[in-house]
Amino acid sequence: MILSHQYFRLQDKTVIERLQIKGSLKQSPVFQNEACFLYFKEGSSTIITATEQMHIATKESVVLKCGTYFAEIINKASLAISEVYVIHLFPEILKEIYKNEIPDFIKVAEKPYFAKKIPQKNLINQFIQSIEIYFENQQVVSAELLHLKLKELILLLLETDKKETIIGLFAHLFSPRKVALTALVQAHLFTNCNLQEMAVLAGMSMSTFKREFKLHFQMPPVQYIREKRMKKAADLLVASHFTIAEISYQLGYEDSSYFTRVFHQYYQMSPSSYRNGHQIAN
Repeated sequence: MILSHQYFRLQDKTVIERLQIKGSLKQSPVFQNEACFLYFKEGSSTIITATEQMHIATKESVVLKCGTYFAEIINKASLAISEVYVIHLFPEILKEIYKNEIPDFIKVAEKPYFAKKIPQKNLINQFIQSIEIYFENQQVVSAELLHLKLKELILLLLETDKKETIIGLFAHLFSPRKVALTALVQAHLFTNCNLQEMAVLAGMSMSTFKREFKLHFQMPPVQYIREKRMKKAADLLVASHFTIAEISYQLGYEDSSYFTRVFHQYYQMSPSSYRNGHQIAN
């Protein structure tokens, strides 16, 4: 019997749960489009997958790939209470967390997996303790904090001997083409490499490059590059002593007068006016 069920949600999805269960309980959870991390603070469980059956003891955990599983919570005493933490790793949320970077551990998974057991680890125990605090102080929990905790979990799992499980998960999320596209765009965002040259470097036609770019970055390449450059331009104008021409060059514009026109269109003022106005304000 479930005595207590607390959770945190992100993007309308439950990402972290804490359950207290009295006695024994058998369920068949379905993780259709996600991976899942389960930690048993108190009590134990038997996890049954399509290919294996594993016993998870107190303070042990398991990473499950998307699919259907049987989970049987085992309490030898009928009045004993189990405490379980469930952390859901949704592809769309992980992509949001890593939208501006490519995890350096990405590679093609060598073999498929369904579930990986993680023996008791002090770092994992301490991580769970840090989550407990937020269940007692839910008013301080924000989307940014949940992003950080999910990323922290992934980094901790990479320090266990189940590193291949996480690598396999991310290899599925970031196809070779997307890894190459993201790396290419980040490398040339502030250079004078134009879209046609980027498409050639990516091994795509211009139409395919634009389509893949929009699918991955959720906006057309011209808009994305302009926004990133203009935001960096504003930062450099306020926080540096570089000349307008130097800033233009750093952003990948060979013609400073063209940079000035683009900046004026974006901010409705010239770079010099923007700098002067913010310097006065500060």
